[in-house]
Amino acid sequence: MFSKPAEQGGLVILEELGSAGVPFEIAVGRNGKVWVDSKSVKTTLGIGRAIQDTDNKGLNVEEQKKLAKRWLGKFPEGKSYPLGGVGGLVALPGV
Repeated sequence: MFSKPAEQGGLVILEELGSAGVPFEIAVGRNGKVWVDSKSVKTTLGIGRAIQDTDNKGLNVEEQKKLAKRWLGKFPEGKSYPLGGVGGLVALPGV
C-alpha cells in the first residue's frame, strides 16, 4: 500500500491540524478503530471529534479546512495549545 497526497485521498483534517503545530499521534487498527493521543485531554478529544465530524458528515477537502480553522480558533493566537497536564488516549469505534 502506497501513501497518497492528502488532497488525492480526500482527508486533510489531520494534515491541517498537524501543520498548524498541534502535537498529536494517531494510529488506525486493522479493525477500523482509530486511536488518538496528545498531551492534553482537550486536544485529544478535539482531534477525535474532528475525525468523527469529517467521517459522519462526509466533509470534502474545503469543509475539512474550515473545520480545522474553526477548531484552531478555539485556542488563543493559534499556537498556544494545551500541552501540560494529563494527556489522553481515545479510541474511536470503526470511524
